[in-house]
Amino acid sequence: MPETLIQLLKAHRKKQLEMKMFLGPEYKDNDLVCCKPNGEPYNPATFSHMFKDFIRKNNLPDIRFHDLRHTFATPLIGNNVPIKVTSSLLGHSSISTTLDLYSHVMTEMKKEAANKIQEILFGKNS
Repeated sequence: MPETLIQLLKAHRKKQLEMKMFLGPEYKDNDLVCCKPNGEPYNPATFSHMFKDFIRKNNLPDIRFHDLRHTFATPLIGNNVPIKVTSSLLGHSSISTTLDLYSHVMTEMKKEAANKIQEILFGKNS
């Protein structure tokens, strides 16, 4: 995990512990990372709604919450992170699943490789 994310999660955990102490026995300790201030779990649809609100408020492209997986995977593959590592981070049981889902990224990488070969063999201006 990136160090910045680790620090953000530690700060979040500290706030959760403060809320737990403040609420005492009223806090519902379910040992969750993402929960309501009183420790209760969110309805899963809540994340999608919160994400849509965030997207709108920040004038970002309209994507689904699930699309964040693709936003995570695509730059890893495109920046030559080994496919086995990327597959493992995504929780895929085999690299073939990752390769099937992200073949469009591989196609772009093949084009880039062909352009590099062109440049190496025939020069930039051929």
